[in-house]
Amino acid sequence: MSSRSFAFIVEGDVFMTLTFNEISPVYDRLSNACANNPIIIETTDLNIDPKYGWAWDGNTFINLGSE
Repeated sequence: MSSRSFAFIVEGDVFMTLTFNEISPVYDRLSNACANNPIIIETTDLNIDPKYGWAWDGNTFINLGSE
C-alpha cells in the first residue's frame, strides 16, 4: 500500500492535513475511516470511555462487546 493523504475541512476551510506512510492494522483502519466521512465527537467531559468496537447511535455510545 502506498501512502494516503487527507485534508480535514471545517466549514469549507482546511484546518489540517494527515498523511499515512505506515502499513499496519491501526494505520489501515484509521486511513479507511478517514476516507469514509467520519463523525468526530469530543469525549473529554463524558463519563464514558468508548473503545474500538463500540457504536454511536446519534446520541449515545453503545458497548457492543463484552466490556
